[in-house]
Amino acid sequence: MSALQPFKQLIRARCGLQLDGLAEERLNKALQQICRQKKLSGFDAYYRLILKQPDDFDELVSQLTINETYFFREPQQIDLLIKRLIPRLLAQAAPQTSLRILSAGCSSGEEPYSLAIALNEAWPEQATQLFTLHAGDLDRQVLEKARKGAYSAFSFRTLAASLRDKYFRSSGKGYLLDETLKQRVCFFELNLLNPKVTDEVGQYDLVFFRNVSIYFDTETRQQIQKNLAQLMKPNGILVLGSSETLANDLGVFQLVEELGQYYFVKGTQLLPQSVSRPVQPAKCTPVTPVVPPESLEVVTLRFEPESQPRLVEDKAEVSRLTQPGASIEQIRQHIIEDDLALAIRLLDQYTPYQSARWSEAALLKAWLSANHKNFTLAHQLVDELLHEDAWQVDALFVKALTYKWQEEYDAAIQVFRKVIYTTPTCWPAHYYLAECLRVQGDLKGAEQIYLTVRRILAGGAAPANGFALLPFQLQAKDILFLTERHLLRLKAALSTDRDKESR
Repeated sequence: MSALQPFKQLIRARCGLQLDGLAEERLNKALQQICRQKKLSGFDAYYRLILKQPDDFDELVSQLTINETYFFREPQQIDLLIKRLIPRLLAQAAPQTSLRILSAGCSSGEEPYSLAIALNEAWPEQATQLFTLHAGDLDRQVLEKARKGAYSAFSFRTLAASLRDKYFRSSGKGYLLDETLKQRVCFFELNLLNPKVTDEVGQYDLVFFRNVSIYFDTETRQQIQKNLAQLMKPNGILVLGSSETLANDLGVFQLVEELGQYYFVKGTQLLPQSVSRPVQPAKCTPVTPVVPPESLEVVTLRFEPESQPRLVEDKAEVSRLTQPGASIEQIRQHIIEDDLALAIRLLDQYTPYQSARWSEAALLKAWLSANHKNFTLAHQLVDELLHEDAWQVDALFVKALTYKWQEEYDAAIQVFRKVIYTTPTCWPAHYYLAECLRVQGDLKGAEQIYLTVRRILAGGAAPANGFALLPFQLQAKDILFLTERHLLRLKAALSTDRDKESR
């Protein structure tokens, strides 16, 4: 049996973390480092220690999770929260009671503080009376950081400068959160596999559990959802990260799609009667989005050496961001694990005409740039790649997506068709081509392409997506799920159109 196996089994039993692949490598490195620091004879001695000492076990767990996050991550979800979900919750709340909100897996605090800012912007005079904000995490070290409310500039990469300046003050090493707002969030240690957790913290109207489920297998995720259901009031809402929502439709909650976003509902009172009609708040006047996506500052990613070092809080973070060379495959995995700060810094090692794998690094840089809405840089990089090879599938796909995200649908359609011509089984390109046609009103054309997606993905094991390197993370089953939904809606819409034509 591997020397790591006892640790993997213990960690999974106590807190559900699944440690395979690169996570296993992190475990091995953490064990070696701790054994050296504590001057232990080996892994066996340390294993006996953590069985007896809870603090030592917690120290190990804190080194195994990725705590990369930032303010106003996935702003469309926060927009939906403020415009739709909170008003519904307020409408059903008992008089003189506050809504209880939990950020589970809160890491270093950016998420709960983002919620506090958004709620304060929407209800500036009533926020303290209307809302109670709690936040919990397994990792004691990141909880201490969260309580301090001190952040580097990198945590603000998608937050409007006006909000940053309103709620934070500049310090020598970054920014400090306003003390009044900081007091609105209560942090505590939270293990969602602990059966007594409900008795300890009470029940909530709304739970955020975003970008955490990647650490757990399906069985553990289902158990965590059952525990979350116990944490929630009879009618409540659960919000997961956009990229992980569909993979967490496990029968515990009811999945709802609204304004292009997904969330889960417990009970029936909060199911929207019509997701196309806004629900007005009962206790306050309607509000506009706190930070509409189009008003967010564009993030400029730096892929060249900087004249000044990026602000970081401690030596460990400096070491992590400046570790020596990494392969393209390792950097790609960092992107998949959402460790973007490290991926960006490591990509800086690859320079044009000096690195044999520059084209692959450029592709990953283009992908990151596009996903951070730096479309100018993304186009520049993929155009360089396409100059060398005009039919490179990965580069064409990134170019098409940047057009789509900028709502330049004619250009996007043209490039998606090039991808399909080159790689007919590239189901992501088929799917996004159908999306563009649907948005433009070509319902029949969209239906035909969605049917192609279904034909490719239905039945046996899904074929490869056709990309050589892109860290495209949407699963075939999720694309198929969305495709089936769109086909049902298109069938109804086309049937209505035919009825109108026959009259």
